[in-house]
Amino acid sequence: MEIDNLETIKIVSATFPNIEDRNIIIVEYFDEINQLKGRIINTEDDNSDFAKKTLELFPLDVIENNTKILHEDNIKKAQELAQFLEWKETGKITIENPKTDVETFENFSNNFLINLENANNDLLFAVKLTIFDKEEFANFADADLRRQIRKAQSLPELIHYYYIFLKETGNLKVAYDDTENTEETV
Repeated sequence: MEIDNLETIKIVSATFPNIEDRNIIIVEYFDEINQLKGRIINTEDDNSDFAKKTLELFPLDVIENNTKILHEDNIKKAQELAQFLEWKETGKITIENPKTDVETFENFSNNFLINLENANNDLLFAVKLTIFDKEEFANFADADLRRQIRKAQSLPELIHYYYIFLKETGNLKVAYDDTENTEETV
């Protein structure tokens, strides 16, 4: 399958399946609608433009280094899993006081916020593209708010302006509405 316009994709990684096999390259890329895709290149007979672009961005020595790093990371993860299972089996890891739902939610919330604040530029760009693709955004009259969304430097900032956009367009969906349960005092 040949990609029509190589300018619309972003190749993000290229590795060999393992350290010894250099006949195949596994490539990950974002397509024109910013979906992560994968493709396999046979180094012996693939002369496609996609293969050429991949090898321009990731020369064979870089692909080999990426593969070694991935391989070492996979070995480390396997060792950590084996150690965890051993500790669990021998009783070194126990869960005596399971967390309550509130504690679990608080931990999730804290971790979510930390990850949100530390999101990388690729994620920020992907979220912006998703917003830009919305028809409501293209037709939105508030140029200043559209500019603020476009120029957001962090994911929390982008979410803040997107929230305002959703409110102004009437597309904000609320998980619950407690206004019906409030009592008015005179």
